[in-house]
Amino acid sequence: MMSSPFRGESVQPMGPHVERATRVLFVDDEPNIRLTLPRVLKGYGFDVTTAASVAQALEAIHQSSFDVLLSDLNISEEGDGFLVVTAMRHAQPNCVTVILTGYPAFETALQAIRHQVDDYLVKPAGIEDLVASLRHKLTARGEAGAQQKKITAVLAENLPAILARLPHALESESRERPRLWRDDGAVLGHLPRILEWLLRTLETESDELGPDALTVAAEHGLERRKQGYGASAILADFEALHVQIFQLAESSLLSVDPATLLSDLRRVERALYQFAKHSIAAYDDSGDKRIPA
Repeated sequence: MMSSPFRGESVQPMGPHVERATRVLFVDDEPNIRLTLPRVLKGYGFDVTTAASVAQALEAIHQSSFDVLLSDLNISEEGDGFLVVTAMRHAQPNCVTVILTGYPAFETALQAIRHQVDDYLVKPAGIEDLVASLRHKLTARGEAGAQQKKITAVLAENLPAILARLPHALESESRERPRLWRDDGAVLGHLPRILEWLLRTLETESDELGPDALTVAAEHGLERRKQGYGASAILADFEALHVQIFQLAESSLLSVDPATLLSDLRRVERALYQFAKHSIAAYDDSGDKRIPA
């Protein structure tokens, strides 16, 4: 058998094989390793594609999907394995990334953390250790993916907390507290009902508010006029609501599905925009209550 920087390549696979071949992109400029390691990993149920340079790795990343990236730290130049990691993170964010190096150093480990590398192994690495690390990271990534939620679910779970913070956020605005604001209910107006209709709208496929939701928006505008506020106060209401929702999204990044986050946040902005416009239209005592969608 050819020599290799990996220990234990002649051992038998431990435990049952993986049901579906896990797709691995292995990047290393040493021909000997590219010959031996893929053959060993195949015995553990991995399907390995090799690349000898950064250019080959980038081409593979954009042509095929992978479950694992296993890359040498120094491929052609010092630290250029991080270039491959960054490319994989952008193109395939769910791929597990592992860096291999024969020259461990504290600074390199810090770089690995900054590049969001899932693991960092020093050559010569034991095959059992390598396989165990890959399987552990794949399992953890799968469990994290299963726990990810849409922003709608996160918003529904945190609705009471948002409503509890809103009165303070609204009173922090540079406006006087009206005499009619005797309690939090007066402070909030119809914002609790607006939040409920926002959730209902997000749970549908439509980006347009239904007539019942628009009615609640109009009632909120009329309530603010009754309380003696100007139309700018309605904009402040929805700005505070917008801030609360986006702060929630920011604090929940690890549990929110990244594939739907941006589109869902765009829908939130669209819905809040419609709520605000209809509230202001109802507030305005002019005869024309029509507003563009």
